[in-house]
Amino acid sequence: MTDKQIVLMACLLAFGLGSAYAEPTITGMKASPARVNTKAAVKVVVSGKGLEDAICALRINFGDGSAAVREMDWSKKVRFPIAVKKSYSKPGKYRISVVGARSGMYLKCLGSAATTVTVVAPPPK
Repeated sequence: MTDKQIVLMACLLAFGLGSAYAEPTITGMKASPARVNTKAAVKVVVSGKGLEDAICALRINFGDGSAAVREMDWSKKVRFPIAVKKSYSKPGKYRISVVGARSGMYLKCLGSAATTVTVVAPPPK
């Protein structure tokens, strides 16, 4: 085998093993409280599984046209569960979803999840 072939095989082996054991996967999400007043914050928690040295990115769509991208990076201690806070300015029922998304050097996390939050006007004073 030539040196070039050895390097190519080493790269293929490393890539194959890396993708086989280090695939962070979104397994669920929860919004709390599930019913909130306008302008009050709801906490959205994305759960998942993944192994050491895994990196990926995910996009949380809040159902009102806004979104947040988070990059999972075990070396920086950014791991599941991922929590973000969000407030809504208008009453309504919002579907919050999370999917894998590319971000810079980060590949997409696997899996997806969704939940809903109901936003109500605060009671009159």
